[in-house]
Amino acid sequence: MLSANKKYTNSQEASGWLVSKKNEIMQRYGDAHSFALTFNPSVQIKCAMSIERSLTGDAPTVRQLLYTYQMEHLQVWVMAHIEDLNEYVGVKNKMATAQMKELASMIIVKSEYLKVSEILLFFHKLKAGDFGGFFGTVDPQKVGEYLNAFKVWRSQVLDKLHTKQAQEERERKLKEWERTGMSREEYEELKHPCHPESMEGSV
Repeated sequence: MLSANKKYTNSQEASGWLVSKKNEIMQRYGDAHSFALTFNPSVQIKCAMSIERSLTGDAPTVRQLLYTYQMEHLQVWVMAHIEDLNEYVGVKNKMATAQMKELASMIIVKSEYLKVSEILLFFHKLKAGDFGGFFGTVDPQKVGEYLNAFKVWRSQVLDKLHTKQAQEERERKLKEWERTGMSREEYEELKHPCHPESMEGSV
């Protein structure tokens, strides 16, 4: 019974958190159309020029967007980036509309924990050929493979960033200790104070 109550409480907390994020997203970006304009394909370059911010910033995740907007709205947004990729890649055979729509849904389902900025970064890296190219056709399956490769790359970069941040935090604490720290003698004196008054009373 306690376990069930705990699960219910956790569910309530998660639901409350999502409602809070939804309100925050709506206040910050407006409706789905305004959101899509804010994160249109031309913004990909900004995400690529600030990789650390794209990976660790406060942009909403796909899961949060699914709670805020409709799946159809996110499909339209992702399709805009797929169409941009479709036009960019210099191959003869392009993706059909039906393929782009299905690919958009696949990307959304497989990327719930990714931030919006990370989705844009992924498309920029696709266009840059960082994970491979397209040969003869813009293959939706290849995009799926490159998304998996992006996630592996992302995890590696985040590990390095977390290690760097932890090192910086250790160095900060060390400098703070050096600035305010005390010697062993001072520590012992505070630990075992010797007051004249107490000595007089003990005589």
